[in-house]
Amino acid sequence: MFEGLPIDSLHPVYMSGIYALAAFFGYSCYVNYREPSTKWTVAYFVSALALLLISRLPAMLLNVNYVDEAQILATSYALGKGSYFLHIDSTTHGPLSSLPLYLLSIKSMFAARLMAALLSYITFLLSWYFLAELVGREPAFAAGGVLIWLHSFQSAYLVYVHYTSHHIPLLIISMALLTLVLTMNARLAPKWGGPLLAMCLGALPFAKLQTVPLALILAVFSLIWFLRHSELEKVEKIKIGALSVLSSAVVPALYLVPVIVQGQFHDFYLRYIKSNLAHASSSRQATFDPQSGLHIEFKKFSMLEKLQKSSEILTFPGAKPLLLGTLLLTLGTLIWYRLSKKSANTEPLLEPSKAILVAIVVMGAFWGVISSGSFFQHYLLQLALPVVLVLAVALKAVRSDPKAISPVFCFLFGLVMLPLALWGFPTKLRPMLSFSTLTPQQQHDFIGLDYLAHLNERVKPGDKLAVWGYFPMAWVRTLTVPAGKDITCERLLEDRFDTAYYRKEYLEEFTQDPPKVFFDSVAEMGNSECPLYARPQRWGHENFPELSSFIKENYELVPMDPKWGRIFVRK
Repeated sequence: MFEGLPIDSLHPVYMSGIYALAAFFGYSCYVNYREPSTKWTVAYFVSALALLLISRLPAMLLNVNYVDEAQILATSYALGKGSYFLHIDSTTHGPLSSLPLYLLSIKSMFAARLMAALLSYITFLLSWYFLAELVGREPAFAAGGVLIWLHSFQSAYLVYVHYTSHHIPLLIISMALLTLVLTMNARLAPKWGGPLLAMCLGALPFAKLQTVPLALILAVFSLIWFLRHSELEKVEKIKIGALSVLSSAVVPALYLVPVIVQGQFHDFYLRYIKSNLAHASSSRQATFDPQSGLHIEFKKFSMLEKLQKSSEILTFPGAKPLLLGTLLLTLGTLIWYRLSKKSANTEPLLEPSKAILVAIVVMGAFWGVISSGSFFQHYLLQLALPVVLVLAVALKAVRSDPKAISPVFCFLFGLVMLPLALWGFPTKLRPMLSFSTLTPQQQHDFIGLDYLAHLNERVKPGDKLAVWGYFPMAWVRTLTVPAGKDITCERLLEDRFDTAYYRKEYLEEFTQDPPKVFFDSVAEMGNSECPLYARPQRWGHENFPELSSFIKENYELVPMDPKWGRIFVRK
């Protein structure tokens, strides 16, 4: 893919260009902070989009595997196929995550990453307008600068670049918050704001169950605020309340009614609701011993233990510039606010209801992250808006004397921007540079062209393909459709409390409509996405005797190097 591309010489040129664009964006941010103008506002949003797209481009072009992205892509291939209305995969991403990819017929990794960038930008726009309505346009310009920078460069392990299960819920949350604050500011009538907010909150559980704590808190807050501050007559309040309840049921009904009609609710409950509740109530502990292989156990944690364990988030490389950098700028602006000459303006920093809203957003987001007791790098996506929201409140404080603080503001702004850029930007370029230095054989091995060549000889795009093992990239690279509901297969491989159910479902689907090709990806090289499952003697399909017998009777083994896996073709 990179043959003939002078990537090593392109690196300094690209880096210079991206910093020049960042400097222009920072200047437009500063001008708008001092005195917003139409042309500089346009420049701010256009340069923000350019910064987001161009900074992500190197990693977007990489033809490398990322299991979560492949999993969601493969799920989108299966939407509308089979007897179920929407594909139900037993993971933490909700049904809505794959829907945009399916509706737009997105098949490639690059197109999915471009979609992720555009969803991030829309989320940024909605978040910016939320901040502007909450604390004012000028602080929103500065705080929004940090937010877009986080989405552009904050990418340890590249999780911001890939299409993940967080893009849709974060967009819905930003839409809900904007709707709520517009209603609170009387910019949106309650008869419109209430139902729209309710629709957003009702959709969140189907985007990602981890967002439910925040959705519930926002729903309670909105109800209390509406009852206390609305001057409408009692009858009008009842009408708006009833309409909001109906609106909250729109997305659940659109999904659940067809699922119930097609007899799939049992699957939905066990695979999504119960599976996520089990994930939230106990932490999955994995240990690996070279002799005995992978050992999985589930340990329950109290909320206090989860809170203590949440300090692990601070050990992630991406957390340092996200949390500590924003904390530095927030503390700096507050200290300057105390030391600088204050104006005669005695306007309160925030109304009590809005101050409570800030606290709710911050605590709800952290609660959602902490609730599972296990922490991954991509969880940091949920914290971007809350920490920037705290920053925006601090920036509102320094607006009391903007002329006095402008030099200090510029210094502090640059102090935060520099480590964010230095931390995130090389992260995106480094994989691309490293890939370009591999030999042709190493590149060949890295993306698994051996198994891919054998598969492409026997399947064509749109065919059903069964994959055993933790390897959803097989469907993405062949553009085939999963033969069953399980995309990652971890619940089929591991000795879990619900393994028997998943194996029974898998076997029934497989034997009722046998796919043309069965690919056992548990192998030394073929399962490079998750080497913990790379031991065929422990994790191969032979450990499922009923399936193994059916394969032996109805399929033939394709001659190939077993280090890439084993391909079986129906007789």
